[in-house]
Parts: sequence; structure tokens; C-alpha cells
Amino acid sequence: TFNEEGYRSETELGSSEFKYGSIMLLAETADYFVFVFSQSHAQVYDKKSIAGGTIEEFRTFIQNATDKEIQNV
Repeated sequence: TFNEEGYRSETELGSSEFKYGSIMLLAETADYFVFVFSQSHAQVYDKKSIAGGTIEEFRTFIQNATDKEIQNV
């Protein structure tokens, strides 16, 4: 779940909240968005699982929220 202040990620193990300022790099492939936090930590989000808007709207939102340009891979 993404909002103006940060986002919440949920898995079978539990949920965590993150601030956009922690993201060092944004990357995008044909199927995924990747949030890189360090050389050993990243999160991968399947574009098919994004709801509530278009991929283009999410791309614009995440770039504005992080103040970073997406790197296409």
C-alpha cells in the first residue's frame, strides 16, 4: 500500500513500513519495479499486482515520492 508518506509491504511473514527516503535507486524491467536500498537489499514489485491506478500513474508517483528517476533495465 503506497501513500504520500511511505508504503507498507505485506508478506506471509508479516508487514513492514518504509519511507521513500530510504530508497537509493529505482529500476524497472518489463515486468517489475525494483527499489534498491543497498548493495545487498532490494524489493521487487510485480507490475501485475499493482492496483488502484495505471502503471504510468504509479511510475510518476514513485518518481515524485522518491525524487529519483527510474533506471530501465
